[in-house]
Amino acid sequence: MRVRCLAIAIAVAFSAPTVPAASLYVASNLSDEVARFDANTGAFIETFIADDGNLSQPHQMRFGPDGNFYVASFGNHQINRYDGTTGAFINAFASDPALNQPVDFFFHNDGNLYVTSQGNDRIVRFNSLTGNFVDTFAINPALDGPSGFAFGPDGNLYVSGRFSNNITRFDSTGSFVDTFADNTDGLSQPFGLRFSIDDDLFVGNGNTNEVLEFDPTNSSLPPVTFASGNGLSFNIGLEFGTDDDLFVASFNNDTIKRFDGTTGAFISDFAVPSGSVPDGTNFLYFGPDPGVIPEPTRALLLITGLTATLLIRRRPS
Repeated sequence: MRVRCLAIAIAVAFSAPTVPAASLYVASNLSDEVARFDANTGAFIETFIADDGNLSQPHQMRFGPDGNFYVASFGNHQINRYDGTTGAFINAFASDPALNQPVDFFFHNDGNLYVTSQGNDRIVRFNSLTGNFVDTFAINPALDGPSGFAFGPDGNLYVSGRFSNNITRFDSTGSFVDTFADNTDGLSQPFGLRFSIDDDLFVGNGNTNEVLEFDPTNSSLPPVTFASGNGLSFNIGLEFGTDDDLFVASFNNDTIKRFDGTTGAFISDFAVPSGSVPDGTNFLYFGPDPGVIPEPTRALLLITGLTATLLIRRRPS
C-alpha cells in the first residue's frame, strides 16, 4: 500500500499542473526568441524569452512539472530551462552526446523527459527531476529525422520522420512496431504531429503546405487533407486550442493559422508578427500565463514529504 501511494505521488508530481491556457507561446527560430500572445485574441503581449546567447533555433516549448519553462534549443543540442515567471535563463537542463538537434519533447508521468533527436534519428529520455540522461528509448533504420511525436490511443508512440517521409510507431517499451504511413500516403517532410480529442492523427506536411488527417485504427485508409491554403506555407508545429480549433505554425510568413477543428475551414490569421518577432515561426504551445503554475519546489516537496511519511515504520504494538 505504501509503495502504491508513493508511486501515485510521484506520477502526480511529474505531471505538469492543469491550469488555464491563457497564453500562446511561439518559437522564433531565426531570431532565437520566444514570443507570447493572448491565447484568446491572438494579440501580441511580449517577448517572453529574448536572445541572450543561450538559445539557438528554438523549437518545442512547454512548462515543466517544477513550474519552470523549457525550450528545445535545436542549434546547440540541449533542452534549456527558464524561470517560469520572468523568462530568465536558468541552465541547460538536459544535454548529452546522444541528443542531437532536439525538436519536440514532453514530460511523461513515468518521471522521464522524452525528446525527439532529429540529428541522429532517435528518441532519447532524460530524468524529469535531474535532467540526467536515461537512455535511447527508440531507434530504427526506418526513421530518419524524427520531429513531432505523441502517444496514440493504442498506447504506441507515433513519430514523424521529416527526411524518411513517414510516420513510424514504437510500443511503450521503445520497440519498433511498424511504419504507419509513408510517402505513398502523400507525406513529404512531415513535422508536427498531434492527436485530436477524437483520437484522430493530424500531421503537418511541410512540403505540401497542408495538414493531413489519419485514422490511427486503420493504417490502410488514405489520409484526408484536413487544412490547406490561406497562406499556409511550410507548416511545422500544430496544436489544438482549448476550443478544439487547430492552430498551425506557418514558417515562411511567421503566422499562426487557425482552422476549425471539426471541418478544417480556415478561420483567421490568429497570431501575426509584432515588429520582427516572431521570425521563423515553427512551434507553438498553449500554456498558462507566466507565474501561474505553482512554485517550482512544490512538486519536489510533495515527493519528499510523502516519501518520508509513507516509509516510516510503524511502531510495534
